[in-house]
Amino acid sequence: MKLVALAAAILSIVLAGALVSTQETRAGTSPHVTFRLLMPGLQGSGVHRVALPLAAPQDNGGTPTATATGTPQPPSPTPTTSPYPDPVALLTNAINLYTSIKNIHFSDIYVGTQTGSQPLQVNATGTGVANCTPSDYVKVKGVASIPGTAQRATVKYEMVQRKNTYWKKNLTGKGKHVWKKVTESKTEAFGFSFDNPLACGATSSGGSGGTDTLKDIVNLGPTTYHGQKVWHIQATDVSTDTSGTTTTALLDYWVTQGATTLPVGYKVTIDDATQGISVSLEQVLSQLGKKVKIPSTSNR
Repeated sequence: MKLVALAAAILSIVLAGALVSTQETRAGTSPHVTFRLLMPGLQGSGVHRVALPLAAPQDNGGTPTATATGTPQPPSPTPTTSPYPDPVALLTNAINLYTSIKNIHFSDIYVGTQTGSQPLQVNATGTGVANCTPSDYVKVKGVASIPGTAQRATVKYEMVQRKNTYWKKNLTGKGKHVWKKVTESKTEAFGFSFDNPLACGATSSGGSGGTDTLKDIVNLGPTTYHGQKVWHIQATDVSTDTSGTTTTALLDYWVTQGATTLPVGYKVTIDDATQGISVSLEQVLSQLGKKVKIPSTSNR
């Protein structure tokens, strides 16, 4: 499925059912779509399972999920005309250091907009912690609305993932404040998923088919990001699936200044003017390495 088609599918799910009530769209009423984020390695070493660009999903029999589209190609060297540090070196160092982090605090901020005859605005935010057992806890809230109308749907819940097992506790409605074991799809907000952002020591993970290339990498200079002095790096991600379909995303990275370079923020933005769709994810990372505690899912 083309990247913009994935965005369209996510927004269509909301239009098809989520705005009817505050209940989640049930399986079978519309296609299930999972929004997956993958970090491309800068040395052609594979795809890091962290938080960066969305890869094009493949059809797996009715339940499309995004997977790595292949081994990213190393970017072409940038002429050293900038007064700022080399962005390729900064990102390479940041990614290499990030793979050793075992505990983290993070926030995922999703924004989806659809214009035209069926306008829609989707906002979903998840704030939580993760470790490399691997486990993560996220508190999620989201709103989907049709601009100019009173029609809207809301979600508010907590979720815990331990390896491949998921629990969810709704904070509103019937059965609230009770932990229940659920499937992965039930932890999503309007099709957007909230995953453990850590690489947990993995240097790469294999991908099958297609290519994923970073280009036009530039250091935009020093700035302040959530109270930290950082370098703002921008790049373009171009991915091509096995059918030859190419998609493009704008990437923004924020990495700390100083002797130790760590990633503290990332944003991916996909715009499709033809279909009137815009989807973005910003991920804010903090307290890297500080031990975290995953809440109990016991109802006792």
